[in-house]
Amino acid sequence: MTLLTVLFCKSSEVKASQQKFWNTLVPMNESLYQDEQNNAIRISSLKKFEGDLTFSGFAAKFVVAGHESYHIKGRKYLVEKGEYILGNSGTIATMEINSQEDTKGLCVDISERIIAEVADYHFKQSLDIKEFLLSDQFLVNKYLA
Repeated sequence: MTLLTVLFCKSSEVKASQQKFWNTLVPMNESLYQDEQNNAIRISSLKKFEGDLTFSGFAAKFVVAGHESYHIKGRKYLVEKGEYILGNSGTIATMEINSQEDTKGLCVDISERIIAEVADYHFKQSLDIKEFLLSDQFLVNKYLA
């Protein structure tokens, strides 16, 4: 299964199997997809976690249930159900989960190579796009899905 297949399957297919899948999870952090270019899709279901992590490529961390706390460059981001945080390889964070219920998450990492190829193909000012998305000056923030 390729990264594009996983990302672009019909949402109805995902929703039908998603509920069954999430209901059978035990505490874990599992890689669903990873390739030699560092594209990856991971899922997690945890009640407690604290540790340092470095985002990979251009990364989105989506919270399906519960909440995750990220400390990045002296700022705290509380990412709750239905929200996600974006970062890149320059983003170093301390992440904390501390909950009575499972916090469930989905992480998608897109390699710098894929970002560069898309920027080169679709944008005349591709260097600006690549620098914006991949530099250590990237503005980390959380968003509502």
